Amino acid sequence: KLVKDLWPCSETGYKKEDQANLLLSLQRFSKQPHIEGGDYVTVTEVYNPPKSGFPGRLNSNGCQGLVRAVRSNVLKDTSDLDMNNGMPRCMVWACREFGIPAPQLKYYINNRDGETGMLRRIMDTASVSKGKAKQLVIIALTDSNKLRTGSQPLKKLDAEAKEIQGGLMAVPELQWILTFCKEDNRAGSFMSHLYHFIECKLLMRVYSMLVGEFRL
Repeated sequence: KLVKDLWPCSETGYKKEDQANLLLSLQRFSKQPHIEGGDYVTVTEVYNPPKSGFPGRLNSNGCQGLVRAVRSNVLKDTSDLDMNNGMPRCMVWACREFGIPAPQLKYYINNRDGETGMLRRIMDTASVSKGKAKQLVIIALTDSNKLRTGSQPLKKLDAEAKEIQGGLMAVPELQWILTFCKEDNRAGSFMSHLYHFIECKLLMRVYSMLVGEFRL
């Protein structure tokens, strides 16, 4: 009843199925092992790799699946550790490792923010918000098709992104990733899988540092 009252279909655009899934995610979260002590509740969450067997992004039935409004309240007294400009940085690192030129992407990373930065130029030339501008850069990297845009900075970035896709897909050491990729967007899927692989490696290193070195 509470879910239906707080997320009414008539106002939110939700369907009954969406409400049911929202309730299910809340129930899964609350069923996890937890300890109540003082002002805080310590919840134990289990994270698993994808069912496909690909060693990539980890998933849980916990707070990761909660709607943002609920998750923000549940985690309001915790610290959020996030990568800054994660995917572009990881792709530039991969390009450097395998000798693939990426001057446009490097320039984007080094000159992304500020009034004269790349994000602002994309926002102005494509007439989009900051969030959408960031999303378009990610789409350029993870879509096999060329972006349809009148923004010249974005066009240059997109053209290079397609060359990066082809270059990384041809690397012998990365061929194993191809078997996990979607056929309808093979190059873009490859880039997403490669990023998730690198992301997971970084995540596990940070986790071991926090637990093993800082005893958290």
